[in-house]
Amino acid sequence: MSYLINTDQYLINDGKYIIIPSKFLSVGDTYKGGTIGYIYQSGDPGYDANIQHGLIIGTIDTGVCWDFVSMTLVTGTDLYIGDGSINTYAMTVAKNTNPPDTYDLQAYQYCFDYTSDIYDDWVFPSYFETRKILENYSILGVADNVYYSSSESTVDSAYGVELFEGQITFINVQKNVYGYGVIPIRYF
Repeated sequence: MSYLINTDQYLINDGKYIIIPSKFLSVGDTYKGGTIGYIYQSGDPGYDANIQHGLIIGTIDTGVCWDFVSMTLVTGTDLYIGDGSINTYAMTVAKNTNPPDTYDLQAYQYCFDYTSDIYDDWVFPSYFETRKILENYSILGVADNVYYSSSESTVDSAYGVELFEGQITFINVQKNVYGYGVIPIRYF
């Protein structure tokens, strides 16, 4: 499914705008430093019927854990579309306002430090952002694995999404397990 993005608006005499499309994007397209992983649908926060918005994914890493050291709750994480940026900010505050060895937020750090082309505004996706991306696994070529989200559930676990043989399942994942996937995202 394709939607309108990158529009040019023209004012017509009666004070209304007409929108002229200049480009359409689909899941799987290369765009602004990554690959379109999800396009917002009606009902999603940030959805606009006239201008396309969604999630761009970067390179997936499967060699990190969520937090190996502390098992300390990072307060302020949430589950929904758009919350990846808020969760990433909460983790940045937690890392910067506590003693150096309090957190070892490897999955967060991978996303926060990720750069592609000129883009360095990548974040650690929330549970529903991760889930929406994985619903497009066949287009994106995402491998079976458990994927971390930035949404915490308890002091020692986070919400994760398991992709196995095309089935997507909610899973509570231990924060100190290596080998789960993490997908850096940016918004458009």
